[in-house]
Amino acid sequence: MQIKKDESGKRIAVPLNQVEQVNKLAGLKGDLDLHLDYHIPKIIITALDTATELAIAAGLEALKQAKIPLVPEDLNDLNPPNWDLPKPYQDSTGIIFASSFPVIDSFAKELKSYFEYHAKMILMDQFSKSGIISEEILNQELSKIDKFEFNRKLLFELLVLGNSQLAQLIKAKGPNTTINAACASTTQAICIAEDWIKLGRCERVIIVGADNTTSENLLSWIGTGFLILGAASTEAKVENAALPFDARRNGMILGMGAVGLIVESEASVRERGIQPMCQIIGTHMANSAYHGTALDPKHTADELEKFITRLGKLGKINRDELKKQLAYMSHETFTFANGGAAKSEINALRHTFGDISEVIIANTKGFTGHPMGVGIEDAMAAYALKFGKLPPMANHKDVDPELGELKFPTGEEKFNYILRFSAGFGSQLVYILMKKHSIAITNNQFDEWVKKNIGEKIKITEDGILMTVPK
Repeated sequence: MQIKKDESGKRIAVPLNQVEQVNKLAGLKGDLDLHLDYHIPKIIITALDTATELAIAAGLEALKQAKIPLVPEDLNDLNPPNWDLPKPYQDSTGIIFASSFPVIDSFAKELKSYFEYHAKMILMDQFSKSGIISEEILNQELSKIDKFEFNRKLLFELLVLGNSQLAQLIKAKGPNTTINAACASTTQAICIAEDWIKLGRCERVIIVGADNTTSENLLSWIGTGFLILGAASTEAKVENAALPFDARRNGMILGMGAVGLIVESEASVRERGIQPMCQIIGTHMANSAYHGTALDPKHTADELEKFITRLGKLGKINRDELKKQLAYMSHETFTFANGGAAKSEINALRHTFGDISEVIIANTKGFTGHPMGVGIEDAMAAYALKFGKLPPMANHKDVDPELGELKFPTGEEKFNYILRFSAGFGSQLVYILMKKHSIAITNNQFDEWVKKNIGEKIKITEDGILMTVPK
């Protein structure tokens, strides 16, 4: 049965019995080989769930972009088994692994292998006893069946250890944890990272968000789950399905992916001599204690008002000036034209700022689908502030009269702030305000840092994916 809304908006259960009623679109994982692409030892990879593999790759990419080099302990050996953080950074670097559905891909794969093997053996036994096939053919068929053997590393795959496994690889010895706030996971991790740094627990936090819900083992389960909730689009064409803020929106497209973010103290960034993408002005997270899947519109709006008021009292913003320079990075999953995230988000903006005709509304899920706990929009907000550009609103044609006319990106906007909103099943909600950041640095500042922290005669260059130390 599928939950849908009738014309009055009441939720009703209808049978799922037609091909037209099922998912036809999903974002799928491409090729990733941690050994070939990132030089991770094969013996470590065998104990990783696919979501953890994605998280580790994202973390290494984030380190590269933040110009935090990984170096061998012996600077004369450029092919060691491990590449580590510079020693001064090891104790002061924390890690947070954010995911909605961590490790279950490995469990689903193991169960599938187990039941497929035993089902085949039962069928072969029945065929043999009934005389349907000869003993010779039976033996031939049995030889083709892979014998099931319990995966001795399954425990490590099922424990949510992506955070500690990445720490082990790069020798990050600061605070280390994993969180699951459903689809708000990565954004909530940014809040926690800010707290850790302000409390002096560490100088920087590597946030890795990853989910692989469209894998061969999970798509039929998770995809069907969203379908039954009435949250998934059944359209066959992306341009008719990926419709954030459009009046025609009819459900989300299930996605997957990974994101890596470095949240770092300004003092550490200045010392290393690099240009950060943006500055975190403030963070706010709450739980509406409302519903398993739906947003509480009033609480969503009240929490945004509370957040902006708090920042104003702290002297960090002027509300009227903020509105003139503001872009809004939305969570909207294009689920339900009648309600859903879009309506709650726009109502919250109007409740807090009044006229929002100059606020730029941005959203990336029309291009990526919904990657669950992976905060692609968090990274996109940082990139947008760095380059001064936002992605267009995918496939938008029809204005929703309940939302009214909204300002979407055209490539010509000027903005200095981005307000990011993220929500998750279980009434999770998070707001983050980010600002364009400019730190004056000299061209040789990073080189000086390298000499001080790695070696006098060492120059860091980019070699493939990792930052390496040439002879």
